[in-house]
Amino acid sequence: MSWGGPWSELKLACIEDYAKSYLQVMKNKPWCLQYVDAFAGSGLQRLKTTAHGSESVASLFGDAEDQDAVRLFIEGSPIRAIRASVEASRGFDEFFFIDANTRACKDLERRVASEFALPLPEMHFRSSAMLKKHTAMLRRLESWTTSSTGSAAYLLM
Repeated sequence: MSWGGPWSELKLACIEDYAKSYLQVMKNKPWCLQYVDAFAGSGLQRLKTTAHGSESVASLFGDAEDQDAVRLFIEGSPIRAIRASVEASRGFDEFFFIDANTRACKDLERRVASEFALPLPEMHFRSSAMLKKHTAMLRRLESWTTSSTGSAAYLLM
């Protein structure tokens, strides 16, 4: 599915920079660091082509038929957050990726497994079709904040 436009790359770069800064600030905190993305998608974002944005790049690829075949993709927020975590001196302890599209969740899970070396922190991939599991997952998140044995810090996207 196509989303966004020329501003999408900027938005995603901001999310990635924020995750890096967040992890730098939190590196010495004793809390469980959790990343929650409620609109995770598949990990890749296909950009719409517009006269002001990626269409001008597509025009480099020949005639109209060739241009129709060109699809411009950028890495989505889940891939950027995982990369920021892997590169940080202390990364996230747990990831929660949620999307309304079950196929997108499965695609993201496969993409993460193929693009990142193991071991990775605990990862949860859920579609909103699994609403009962979401409720249990949110209760689990809540239990971290109310537990007498530990604390959690969330980065919600």
